[in-house]
Amino acid sequence: MNKKEEKLHNIAASYILGENINKKIKGKSYVVDSFISLLEVSKKLYNALQEEKSLEEISRLLDEKRDKTIDFKKKSGFDWRL
Repeated sequence: MNKKEEKLHNIAASYILGENINKKIKGKSYVVDSFISLLEVSKKLYNALQEEKSLEEISRLLDEKRDKTIDFKKKSGFDWRL
């Protein structure tokens, strides 16, 4: 994992865990939009797991996250590790 990927994953982990982040993400708008979309669904999935939501809800979020992970990989070239 290169430094840029590591930085993105650190920011993502903080966001998913609900920590305040004050970082600016730069890049092509379609990559940044894909990253934000992936962050949002990752956080929803994390919260659903913490709240012990139904298996159907968790399954739906997993499917959505998988699709957004594939989209992010195509647009950024980065592997998503979270």
